[in-house]
Formats: sequence, C-alpha cells, structure tokens
Amino acid sequence: MNDAEIIRHINAGANHYIALFGEAEHMERYDAGNYSIVRPKPGEEGISFIYNIRVDALEPVEQHAVAQEIRAAGMPFWLDLMASDEVFALFFGKEKPHGQTEFAFDNEQYLAMIPNHFINQPASQRIIEVRTPDEFALWARLANDLLAGGHTDIHPVHHFNLVERGLMRCYMLYADGQPVSIAATMDQEGIVSLELVATLPEFRRNGYAREVCAKAIQDAVDTHCKLLTVRANSAASASVYRSLGFQVYNHAL
Repeated sequence: MNDAEIIRHINAGANHYIALFGEAEHMERYDAGNYSIVRPKPGEEGISFIYNIRVDALEPVEQHAVAQEIRAAGMPFWLDLMASDEVFALFFGKEKPHGQTEFAFDNEQYLAMIPNHFINQPASQRIIEVRTPDEFALWARLANDLLAGGHTDIHPVHHFNLVERGLMRCYMLYADGQPVSIAATMDQEGIVSLELVATLPEFRRNGYAREVCAKAIQDAVDTHCKLLTVRANSAASASVYRSLGFQVYNHAL
C-alpha cells in the first residue's frame, strides 16, 4: 500500500465517520449533487456537516458556485485530502501545504498504521467495550461533553444502533471508579478509523488516552483489519497516536 493509497483511506475514514452520524432516526442524510449533507431532522438536535465534496472535475465557475453554496450553508465541512491546489485555495483561502513534516501545535495531522506496527502495552486501569444501552448513554454523554461542548452530536439512545449493528465499537476507561477516557473505532471493509478519543481534563497526562486507544486498536487487529487511520487536531494527540505505532502522512499531500 503506497502513501497515496493510505491518504485515500484516511480521507475515506473521515467521510465514513461523518456519514455514520446520519444512521439514526432523528437524523437525515442526503446527496446534494456535488456534496453530501448529514443533519438533524427539523425540531431535533444533532450534528450538521457537509462531506464527500466532489468538485475537482467541475469547471472553475461551477467550483466557485458550489463553494459559495457550501459557505452559505454555514456548516462545517470536510474537503477531500487529495483535492487540487486550486480547490483547496478556493475553500480555505490559502495555499495547500505539500510535503509537510513540521507542525504547529494546532495543525491537523493525518496518520495511519499497518497492524504489525502496533505498539501495545498492558492497561493500568479497567477498560470496557460498550455493549448495553446504559453504557452507551454514559459513553455518549462523555463524548458530547468533551468533544462537542455539550451539544448532542451523538444521541444517547438513537445512535446506539451503531453499536448494535457493529458499525461502531466504543470503549471507556475507568479510573477512581468513574469513566474518564473514551475512544471508538469504525470499520469500513477492514480499514478501521480511530475516532472520538477524549479524556476528562482532570485525568489527562496519565496515559489513559493511550490505554483506551490501545484496547480499541488491539480489538481491531484481532479481527484482522488491514489498516488503521486517525486524524489528530493537535500535536499532543498526534504524539499519543505516534506512540502507538501510527505514522504521519501529511508529507504525501
């Protein structure tokens, strides 16, 4: 698997992750022609996102029209990592970085790992895989509080079907008798994306994020996954992922 293929898998993992938010009765997901949208149904609360943006093959005037339409929607969006320089500049108003190997603290990093590069270690705390509605409701509350500012991106009831159907595996690490760190994995035909990693602020810097991620990764490796991907939005989280065996692939953009 070459670097370009790995970047495509990282990109596909992001699109798959966003699309799964639409797999709930209070959500809707549809294709708008040149991009896809996931959002809550009228009167419901949930995440709104634009993804699977497909504009590279369009004429420049059409690209500008779609970009304007997406900006007017006022939703966060995910742009294909392999988008052309022109499309990247159109959407972000700056030059696309190429061959990036040095990062500022808040630069997003794109990482992947071949399973036999996984660096595991024994867990120091109890870690459970979420299996019941009550466990999922607790996991969802932590995810929403830590990653969405308390907004109900993940519904504590309606999104449990993702666990029931095997579309998402969720994990919680317990310390001092309470859940303090979470992670999840999403499998797309053997390409597993690591998602929704977070730790309560007062329990950070204890290695708990690494431990809960290691459990999630080990389970994916045990089911013979072909590749693991993750996106890090800070240098600190990228450091955790690298310590597990992930490599950064921004240089391939």
